Amino acid sequence: MKNQNIEISKFELNAVSHVIEFTDKWIGKGYYTEQQLKELVWQSKGCSFLAWDLNFTPQKLIALRLTLAPGAWLQNPCSPTKWNVAHQKVGYFKSLFVHGNYRSIGLGQKLSNLSLNLVSQLGGEAVITHSWLESPNNSSQIYLKKMGFIEIATHPKFWNNIDYHCTRCAPNKCICTAVEMIKYI
Repeated sequence: MKNQNIEISKFELNAVSHVIEFTDKWIGKGYYTEQQLKELVWQSKGCSFLAWDLNFTPQKLIALRLTLAPGAWLQNPCSPTKWNVAHQKVGYFKSLFVHGNYRSIGLGQKLSNLSLNLVSQLGGEAVITHSWLESPNNSSQIYLKKMGFIEIATHPKFWNNIDYHCTRCAPNKCICTAVEMIKYI
């Protein structure tokens, strides 16, 4: 990694306020609540990671990979009949975002690989995610396909039921499409 002043940590309760501030700015205001993130820390079982730039005081959150551990989550709509793996053996890549100034240095891949390794250690055989179809330059799907994810289903208006300000659709409700993808590990 180019910047040697980057530290990676597991996502723990003491970072919830930092994650809210970061996701409000980069994913959309209100996407996560404090309670949701506290539950996510528990559901993660150590599989979620944060990256910090230590050149700032206090250190600055610059990337996150939120991952739910196998057997610790239930997400709808999903297509478990297409997974070919028992739900209890599937982790879930919830969110990945890298601050624009820190892209293209391998940070997203590093955080994702750390999560994949822990999901595997917990007995996971696959990871599911919902790729943002409308991401700029289709970056979400391109990144996931490079990591070995394959498409299994499409969910129109996937995030429509979340009361937040989508960075693409606001001020209207989010109408973005999710492509459900799986990676076998």
